Amino acid sequence: MASNVEQTFASFITQGFSLVAALAWSDAIRTVLQIDFFKAHPLAGPIAYACVVTLLAYVLSRILAPIAKAPDATQKPA
Repeated sequence: MASNVEQTFASFITQGFSLVAALAWSDAIRTVLQIDFFKAHPLAGPIAYACVVTLLAYVLSRILAPIAKAPDATQKPA
């Protein structure tokens, strides 16, 4: 059984990698959206980027919500 300190470190490491992945996806989406249309219309680029990120966050939260609510199989019933 992992100690509380080990669980905390594992959580920090996971969160760190999640942040790096989010920043990488952010850069990738911005690169994809840098086409001529968005260069000609400077306000459209950030709005499109915000819409893509919001849609992605919504879809992922809908997928992950049932997983987060699932009971932990390692816990013993009370």
